[in-house]
Amino acid sequence: ELFLHADKVMLVPFAEFLLLAEQAPEPEHIIHVLSIGRCGSTLAHHLFRNAPGVLSVSEPDTYIGLTMARFDLGEAESCELLKACGRFHFAAGARRGDHTLVVKHHSQALFQAERFRAAHPAAKFVFMYRDGESWANSVYRMTQSFGFPTVQDRNQREMFWYILSAGQPPESVGPIVSMADENVQADRWIAVLWAIHMIEYLRLWDIDFKMLAVNYRDLNTDRLPTVQRLFAFCGLATDHLENVVTAFNEDSQAGTKLARDNKTASFGPQNYQNFRDTLAKFDLINSGDINLPSLV
Repeated sequence: ELFLHADKVMLVPFAEFLLLAEQAPEPEHIIHVLSIGRCGSTLAHHLFRNAPGVLSVSEPDTYIGLTMARFDLGEAESCELLKACGRFHFAAGARRGDHTLVVKHHSQALFQAERFRAAHPAAKFVFMYRDGESWANSVYRMTQSFGFPTVQDRNQREMFWYILSAGQPPESVGPIVSMADENVQADRWIAVLWAIHMIEYLRLWDIDFKMLAVNYRDLNTDRLPTVQRLFAFCGLATDHLENVVTAFNEDSQAGTKLARDNKTASFGPQNYQNFRDTLAKFDLINSGDINLPSLV
């Protein structure tokens, strides 16, 4: 939308960007919504948008850019830029008197969670996820919507992995799958991607980085209690949610490549078996059925 409606674009060095950010007000509260993607996180963004006093922004490029550049940026520099981005993204909310900023991140942002916490120590963190097999089918269909074929050559596999793993070296999963193996197609890579997100969440939990974990199944089948739990954790009012839950009435991805009515191929029986066989190679996460530990 920015590229369609912006009148001007200003480029400034990082140092000037940080100085400009100091002039912008900070939100009273910040909520970071991390996720594995394809798990209702866009729906959650719309739920937050319906809440009074809340500015919710969905997948701003600033944060994904910093996530993909995290290997080249030091922690201190990253934190300063993350703080500045938060102020800039909240500018519209500050003008209308909002008190809370919600940032719904790309799934890759999970791998930079510790820097988000360092930048915003008082922030609340939510992690949204989904059982492995239904997530795998959803991602399989999503990749086709963005132009990836169901059978990928090596260049396509490398790009697929680079994007969804946030630039992690493929050698890190070498014992599970090999980039050079022509037989390792999307179903096996999707299994690895699901597993590394679950493993990263558990690693964060073990180092006392606690979040509220929200399973897509609960959001989809137990709607109001799940929204009440989500809002209560975030410190938002839960007594009048009638307008908030109207977000369930629409396809949250309507009008995009990811709309429900898009025609793409689904996982078949062999795809599901390849997914299960690949997950079985992991020691910590070897099944697609999981209930993550959660603060509430």
